[in-house]
Amino acid sequence: MASITSAFVRVEPSYTEPNILLQIAQPSGFLRLLADDKIRVMLGEGDLAVYIKRLNLTTSAFGAQSPFTLTAAEFINASFMSTATYHFSNRSVWSRSEEEAAGRWGFSIVQALEFAQRQAHFQTARNVCLYGAIPSNGEGLLNTPGAPNVTLPPDSNGNATLTSYDNGEMAQFLLQTIVNMITSMFQAQVPQKISVLGPQRDILYMQQVGIVQLVQFQRSGAGSATTAQMVQSIQEAAGNSIEWNVDDTLIGKGAGGSDAVIVTIPKIKNPQGKSINTNIFAELTPNLDECVLQYSDMAAPRKITSPAPMGMTEQYLAWRMSSGWAPRPQAITILNIPY
Repeated sequence: MASITSAFVRVEPSYTEPNILLQIAQPSGFLRLLADDKIRVMLGEGDLAVYIKRLNLTTSAFGAQSPFTLTAAEFINASFMSTATYHFSNRSVWSRSEEEAAGRWGFSIVQALEFAQRQAHFQTARNVCLYGAIPSNGEGLLNTPGAPNVTLPPDSNGNATLTSYDNGEMAQFLLQTIVNMITSMFQAQVPQKISVLGPQRDILYMQQVGIVQLVQFQRSGAGSATTAQMVQSIQEAAGNSIEWNVDDTLIGKGAGGSDAVIVTIPKIKNPQGKSINTNIFAELTPNLDECVLQYSDMAAPRKITSPAPMGMTEQYLAWRMSSGWAPRPQAITILNIPY
C-alpha cells in the first residue's frame, strides 16, 4: 500500500499533542434489531445457505351426540425456507519502512490497518443486514417479503413531514404501529422488547425536540413530554420495553426518498394458555422464538498474517455471513417518514 504518513516540518521550540485527532464514524445500532442483540454464530466455514424448517397447521374437530367414524381432520404442512450466505474478505500490506514512519507519527500502522479492515467488515455486516447482499432476492431487513411497509399519513392539519407533524399524533402513529405488530403475532398481554432504528435526525427529533403540543383540551404529555417519551411511558405501562437506535444510512432509504425507520420485535414469546390452550401446537419443541436474524461463521473476522514478497507483511481478514432475515415478517415494520 502507499505510505499513509508524510514527512513534516515543525517550528522549535514547540509542543506536539501526543493524542491523535481520529475520524469518528457513526456506531450503528443495527444489532439491536436482531434477536439477542447479536449475529448468530452458527455457520460452518463453507455453509452456502441457512435453512429453517417450518410447520403450519390447519385442524378441526367434528361433534355429534353419538360417536361416529371420521377421517383425519388435521393437516400439518412441513416446508423449508432459506437464505444465502456470502464470503467477505479484505487484505492490507505494509512494509518495515511504513511501520517506522507511522511510529514517528505516534501510532501503530499494524493496529491502524487492522482496525480499518475490521471497520470495513462491520460496516458491511450492517449493510447486508439492513439492505441485503442481493436486494432483488428479498435479502435484507428493508426488503423482507410480507413485512408491512407503512408511509406516514398526513396529520389532522394536513402535515406529512416529521418536523411539521403534530407530535401527539406522531406518538399515536408509532403506538398504533406497535399494537399492529403485537396483534399480528398474537402477543397481546405478553411483555415484549421493541427496537426502533432510524436516522439520527429522526430519532433525536422524536426524543428531544418534538414536544407534544398544548391544545384546547388536555392530552397525555402535552407541554412536557416528547414523542419518544410519550411512546416509552405508554409501552412501559403495558409491560413492554422500547429501545431507540440510530443509523444514518437509512436517510432517504424509504419510499419516495423518505427516511426509513425500522421497528422490530426481535423475539416472540409463546403465550401460555390454561389447561384448555388454543395455542397448544406452539408448545411443540424445538420452537424457534427468534424472529429477526443474521448468521455468521464466527463472532469477528478471521485474521491471517503472513510474510509477503519484498519484505512486506500481509494481513487478511475474512468471514461468512448472511443478510438480515426476518423469517416471521410480522415481527418487522418499515416506516417511511419524510423528514
